[in-house]
Amino acid sequence: MSQTPAQRKAAERQRQKDQGRVAVQVWIDPADRVKLARYIKRLNERATRAESMADGGNPHTSSQGD
Repeated sequence: MSQTPAQRKAAERQRQKDQGRVAVQVWIDPADRVKLARYIKRLNERATRAESMADGGNPHTSSQGD
């Protein structure tokens, strides 16, 4: 049986929720896009470091050369 586009989108959203993710919509000034991108990158790097520390990694070692 074929799904409608709305059913496929609902299933996609449910998969994201099942993985613990939340939807976020942000309205910003176009001039702030670069700042937001940097902030998101920093948050993702912190999350990656936290995961590596949980695996026994060294928190003071970074591949980015911080």
